[in-house]
Amino acid sequence: MVSRPILADVDVFLADAAEYAELGIDEIQVLPDRHPVTFTEQVAERIAPRVAELG
Repeated sequence: MVSRPILADVDVFLADAAEYAELGIDEIQVLPDRHPVTFTEQVAERIAPRVAELG
């Protein structure tokens, strides 16, 4: 379980996501640490494309 804000360090979050993917985990739930719309837009722009590359 990750308990730090995912947008604080996107590279660390993505490294964690890659490790989970290697274990067969294919779903990660996140909670906003700021206004939900802003959070969702930033996740869509900064994280979603790179998570998609994990397969």
